[in-house]
Amino acid sequence: DLTYKINGILFKVHNELGGGYQEKIYQSALRREFKNSGIKFTEQVWSNIIYDGTRINSYRLDFIIENK
Repeated sequence: DLTYKINGILFKVHNELGGGYQEKIYQSALRREFKNSGIKFTEQVWSNIIYDGTRINSYRLDFIIENK
């Protein structure tokens, strides 16, 4: 159900804006649609990359949705 909602939002944003914008434009549109849909999310979260039990790097995630 959540995946279906997210896919619908992604398609809506893409259909509305089309291609060619910077990532921050799409992120702003997604933020708005997630809020309007009542989907809980956090943005720009740093996550550790673990390999063989050791942190080898970190990565910034655009969104974490519903704590997943």
